[in-house]
Amino acid sequence: MKKISRRFTEKSFDHMADLYKVDPEVFERVKRVEIARVIRSADLRHQIRLRRVQFKIDIAIANNKNDCEEIKRVIRAEIARIINDADPRLQTRLYGLQFKINTTLMKYKDPIACMNKMAELFWEGVSDLDKVLKGDFTVGRNKISAEIIPLFQKIDK
Repeated sequence: MKKISRRFTEKSFDHMADLYKVDPEVFERVKRVEIARVIRSADLRHQIRLRRVQFKIDIAIANNKNDCEEIKRVIRAEIARIINDADPRLQTRLYGLQFKINTTLMKYKDPIACMNKMAELFWEGVSDLDKVLKGDFTVGRNKISAEIIPLFQKIDK
């Protein structure tokens, strides 16, 4: 069993999900307060690990509820937290990337198709990174630009 912090281990979030079944409302309040306190008191490196554990606990609870909407809500909240914690100079770019991902995946109602598209987007990013690391700095710049189409044409009489 890998130790993540003094108070949490990898199995602890499974145990916390089981505790959730006993009394969900009390558990939610206690868990939020305790985890927030531990995260605030930890150094930066441990804060990242503890937030990861907190995310796993939230996902485990949502899985125990069998609630897909709750899982999506937890994931959206985690994405927003990550973007908000990022360097302010990068936040606009991160919001833009997340918007692109959301609008691309919105087209897919089937979870398998959505997952396949997410994998495709991931590997496109890896490919672009590989090109940049090899010295090709034209990645993303050679795309076809938008063309303005006139909606109304003047009719010459």
